Amino acid sequence: MSHFQLLLDKTTLITLSETESEYALEQFPAKTSHTNNSPTLLSIHKTSLPTYLTNSEITVIDSIKSGNRISTKSVYKQLLSPLFKLLDVKHTYLETRSQHTIKEFGSTISTTTTTTESGKNGHLIIFISGDTSISEFINGIPDIHPDIFILPIPQGTGNALSQSLNIQTPIDSIKALLTTAKPHKFQLYNALFTQPSYVLHSDERESETVTSLKFFVVGSWCLHSTLVGESDTPELRKFGRDRFRMAANQLLSTNPEFKGGISKIERVDNVNDNDNDNDGDFKETNVLFEDGQSLSYFVLAGVPKFEKTFEISPLSDPKSESLYLVYFRHLDAADTMEIMKQAYDKGAHVKNKDVSYVEIKKTDQVVLSIADDMERRLSKVCLDGTIVEVSGKNRSVVFNWIDSNNLFCIY
Repeated sequence: MSHFQLLLDKTTLITLSETESEYALEQFPAKTSHTNNSPTLLSIHKTSLPTYLTNSEITVIDSIKSGNRISTKSVYKQLLSPLFKLLDVKHTYLETRSQHTIKEFGSTISTTTTTTESGKNGHLIIFISGDTSISEFINGIPDIHPDIFILPIPQGTGNALSQSLNIQTPIDSIKALLTTAKPHKFQLYNALFTQPSYVLHSDERESETVTSLKFFVVGSWCLHSTLVGESDTPELRKFGRDRFRMAANQLLSTNPEFKGGISKIERVDNVNDNDNDNDGDFKETNVLFEDGQSLSYFVLAGVPKFEKTFEISPLSDPKSESLYLVYFRHLDAADTMEIMKQAYDKGAHVKNKDVSYVEIKKTDQVVLSIADDMERRLSKVCLDGTIVEVSGKNRSVVFNWIDSNNLFCIY
């Protein structure tokens, strides 16, 4: 299924491979023919590894319940651990034991901007997981922290970030880990909720309210957020990504209406050449898209793909500053399903006359309002797989860009 070779210190040939039943790392004494006849062979040296492997505090977070794993396959035990042993890379391994494991680990990150607790120049966090685990970590770390480098190894249900970065397999991730000369800035967004709002786990509220959450893949309402929430049950999770299709079919059998409003606040510099005192001022313009309408779909996408072939926002790119809004008013179930099918056709749905596709610039804010009479089941928003119930009166969510604050991605 997947295969990758590297030459270590010109003495050892290492082969990483994947089959349907296992991952494998094998090593052999290097022969002259290996270096002469393999122009694509990656040659590395222990003394010249990327700095995030040599001068960072390294943690491997294994979300052992993410995705639909095969019991005989272990990315960590069969690939990463033996590779790090060969490279003399010291690290800590952390398995997720509860829904709070990752957030609790994030809270231990140093609150200085220069060094970690152990004196290293930053953290390298390797996620064997899906997108939600990365999001939980980002929302758990302090606002001020040393450089943090994130490597996604796709082992979740959708793996939207990895798919959008063209990381298709764990071996692709490991190759990026060894070859990326300069990590890329992590693009981040924020959602601010009116109060009270609660994070839900299997439809149960956390005891404390939540005021805001960061996200990098998706901020959604309507059908998307509802089906993500309703598919997150022990009964459906065992079906892997098929659980989304099953939840969607069940949801569209009733085809609920989501009444609310959508607007965009555009901020532009208010430059006045004759008045130097206005430096830094800006002018706001409120662009109203929908006001109290019945909607079916609302998605803010920071990545083009939610799955390998499901291209929700062709122009979104996690490698650059690009965020797009995809929404449409309430349609009958057949028309909605047709639009979703078009998303599997290289994002053809964005050209559908019923679909609005809007670029959100870095200075813009998107305001989503949820009608007071919307029932609890239909008042949930989704941020990278985390479900938030927005309660009370005059409910709204404000989405905007934020600085990623010393956060980088390896790909």
